[in-house]
Amino acid sequence: PIPTPTTPPTPTVAPFVAIAEANAALQNGDYERAVKVYRSVLDQPVLAVDPALRTSAAFGLGAAAKREGKFQEAVAALTDFINNYPNDPRTAQAYFLRGDSYLGLSLWENAITDFKAYLLKRPGVIDSYAHERIGDAYLNLGLPTKALESYDLAVQSSRGLVPLLILRERLAAGYLNAGDLNKAIAQYDAILEVAQNDGYRAIIALNAADALARAGNSAAAAARYQN
Repeated sequence: PIPTPTTPPTPTVAPFVAIAEANAALQNGDYERAVKVYRSVLDQPVLAVDPALRTSAAFGLGAAAKREGKFQEAVAALTDFINNYPNDPRTAQAYFLRGDSYLGLSLWENAITDFKAYLLKRPGVIDSYAHERIGDAYLNLGLPTKALESYDLAVQSSRGLVPLLILRERLAAGYLNAGDLNKAIAQYDAILEVAQNDGYRAIIALNAADALARAGNSAAAAARYQN
């Protein structure tokens, strides 16, 4: 009988080459490819991969899965990374990414815990965005007062001007819904202190005038309507 030819095994890509390929895919937005290649590195025998490369693959897998929208896979990968490499400098970022993944899974309390852990481990970098996400989670938990507290912390932290103005509008709307008209007006005034576009300023000034009218301050409201 004629022997059946055997298929040669697929050659294993060297881990450092695979990591470079996965990193490039992640940066280029090819998250599906990045997940696949990071996973291929982690699936190799432990002794076959340099520990530093394995660590990078573990973090990269979580980051790529999160960006692909595979939140459950991202949580699993980032949890493994946090547990296995607690002293890695990327651990704080892993908490942030896992918090985002928990938001994607509507696990609001888990998300709050992770964003708070991030703020403890890496304060002063993107605090505003962490506080905003905490506020979003509290809002989804039906805790508007705690959400407003977190949004207020978010506007007190540094971020770009346009994102800050958008956040101040959200905070003002939240105060209006809570019936705290003075704090809403304060947010509108903070926007008017820095906003330059005339059309946008007119909209914010109108919102402030409406809030003053609701508060019963008709004279101040009239002045703003005139402006």
